[in-house]
Amino acid sequence: MWNTWFLITVFGSPELWMSIAGALVFFYFLFRKRLPHRLQMRRFLWVFVISLLLVFGFVILLKDTTQIPRPCEPENLYCLNDYSFPSGHSAGIFVFFTSFFIFAKR
Repeated sequence: MWNTWFLITVFGSPELWMSIAGALVFFYFLFRKRLPHRLQMRRFLWVFVISLLLVFGFVILLKDTTQIPRPCEPENLYCLNDYSFPSGHSAGIFVFFTSFFIFAKR
């Protein structure tokens, strides 16, 4: 049986977003000759990957600086053993959608 909150947590994890960025870069280099908007896609990838690296570095720095503990209960098996603020999940999703909407056609 799947734990819904665990799946939501995995969907927002920084590791998943970095994997998505790596996969997008890989597929860009694999299929770049066939892409109709190569230049726009390359610009999007630059902005997306660099923004992810900067934002996640900033999130790690802030987590280590503030050291606010997670509000975990003992019966929660999926609670991570790190700090809670700021949210890496929110940061990753924000970077993706901001990068996407900057380059999406109107």
